[in-house]
Amino acid sequence: MRFGEGFRGDKVHKAQKNGAAGAIIFSDPDDIARDGTDQSHVYPNTIWMPNEGVQRGSIMHGDGDPLTPLYPSKKEIFKSRTIEQVW
Repeated sequence: MRFGEGFRGDKVHKAQKNGAAGAIIFSDPDDIARDGTDQSHVYPNTIWMPNEGVQRGSIMHGDGDPLTPLYPSKKEIFKSRTIEQVW
């Protein structure tokens, strides 16, 4: 699915609710390289992302480990819920 507008976590959550087993989110070149993808029109020559560039980010609403919200992700921390319960 296109990254486009909105929070990526909302896109994945909606896909999951509609039965998706996974999600691939990609950046539309029009959103990240408006002057074209030629080397002279992308980073480091401009602010736009190059062809091989990728966005990074979380799909989680909130801080910390989803299984132990607000606590560090350590093996000795008791997991209070399953991954299915997170959503």
